[in-house]
Amino acid sequence: INGDCLNRGVYELAEGLSIATVLKETGNHPDFDFFVQVGGDASGEVLASTQLNRRAAGSASITVYSQFKHDPIKLMKQWAKFFRDESCGQCTPCREGTQRLVELLNTPKVDWEMCGDMLENLCETSFCGLGLAAPVAIKSYAKNILAKMPDDKQIFPGASNKFVCKCL
Repeated sequence: INGDCLNRGVYELAEGLSIATVLKETGNHPDFDFFVQVGGDASGEVLASTQLNRRAAGSASITVYSQFKHDPIKLMKQWAKFFRDESCGQCTPCREGTQRLVELLNTPKVDWEMCGDMLENLCETSFCGLGLAAPVAIKSYAKNILAKMPDDKQIFPGASNKFVCKCL
């Protein structure tokens, strides 16, 4: 368990516990608005704090994020950069797709439709698990966290939250 929590570490707990129970039993269930990434850090699925009744078994890791501390675009860049840097380069969709994704996210006015297409292409054409996992964090973050943000909270320059979430 790591991230924005008090008691980072590796824990051995009873099998079958929910993610919420694991966080509570380890003293890591925040009292602020948060979300988690479960399953392998950059490749893990992002879940809202209301979605933590899933079993934690096989999760590998649980990263806790403060809802308001982390900038959405910076998080997406961090995840995309990880996959770009870790690509073995053997498969063109992964090697080129992750590079293009990083480039897109680093432009002043992000082309969100192109980002969505890039994520979909990675899912459909990558040969290995790394390329197939590259879209998981960004897509689940958009679906489970960003889509639930209040409409009046503008997150992305030049684009509505709904539009970005629809694209991703």
